[in-house]
Amino acid sequence: MDVDNLPAFMRDGALFECGHCARCPSNPAMHLKHCKACQSVMYCSKDCQKAAWPTHRDACNFVRDWKRENEPQKFGGYDTPVQLASAVSDWMQKQQQALHVLVRTTVLMSCNIEEAFASPDPPDILVI
Repeated sequence: MDVDNLPAFMRDGALFECGHCARCPSNPAMHLKHCKACQSVMYCSKDCQKAAWPTHRDACNFVRDWKRENEPQKFGGYDTPVQLASAVSDWMQKQQQALHVLVRTTVLMSCNIEEAFASPDPPDILVI
């Protein structure tokens, strides 16, 4: 996060201070890092993060669980059911020949094979 590009009111105060020792990074090379679980608190070092854990634990768990519960639902990796249905339809269209052979073979194998192949041009049993 580039703090210098933020408005002045966001650069000042407690927004960018360590969640344990409350130090602001005066050195531009020193970066505060977010708590990986909740992303709601920043720390200047691993030591400060570990020292703050007993008091941060409950809030961290609450925020993490809330984010998990309110996260947008995914549908097979797609944002909406319509996108998923479209992807399945596209896949089926691309795989139509393979699916046709698979279904036909399955049907033929469950029937009497000799009878199905008796004529040189067996009738279509199932058309996809």
